[in-house]
This record gives sequence, structure tokens and C-alpha cells, in this order.
Amino acid sequence: MLTDYKFQNIRRDGQTTKCRVAFYEGDITTEREVDASGIPMDVTRYRRTKLLRVQDFGFQGDLSDTELRRRINPELKKDTARSPIKEQINAEDIRATI
Repeated sequence: MLTDYKFQNIRRDGQTTKCRVAFYEGDITTEREVDASGIPMDVTRYRRTKLLRVQDFGFQGDLSDTELRRRINPELKKDTARSPIKEQINAEDIRATI
């Protein structure tokens, strides 16, 4: 199984950044989908299957979206039963696996 997260909201007041994050379980599956022109086709992609938890975070400073992702990505490592999706692995982690 895989895991990922999605920001539900982000609030910045110039001094702090607060966010609510939903963590999910999912897997890469192939399912029949209909494209924009109405043609059915098999599509393989990551699909969320279960909401694991929703958590609030607060950080000092007015953080950019990239800085927020760098702070939240390590939360995925705490889940030893699932692997993070490749889009949510820190660049340092990717270099370590090469």
C-alpha cells in the first residue's frame, strides 16, 4: 500500500503558517474510465482508498507551499506500514535511493 497527503487548508498571517492536512492510503490500480470525448479506456494511476487521519500543523514564519511540503513530507515516513507516493518524497530522499 501507498500513502499520501492533501492540504485541506493553509492560513498565513505573515508570522505563522497553519495548515490542516489529510493523510490517505491508496494504491496504483487500473480501472475503466471514460475520457473527455466519451471513450472508455483502461487507466492506471494512484487512487486514494482510505482516509487515515486529519491533522493540524502550525509553523513559525510565512512559509511558501514548497517549504510546507518539505515540512509535511517527513510525516509520511512515520507510517512504516505504507510507502509514500513518489511525488511526495523529499529530493534528499530521492538522491539517497539512487
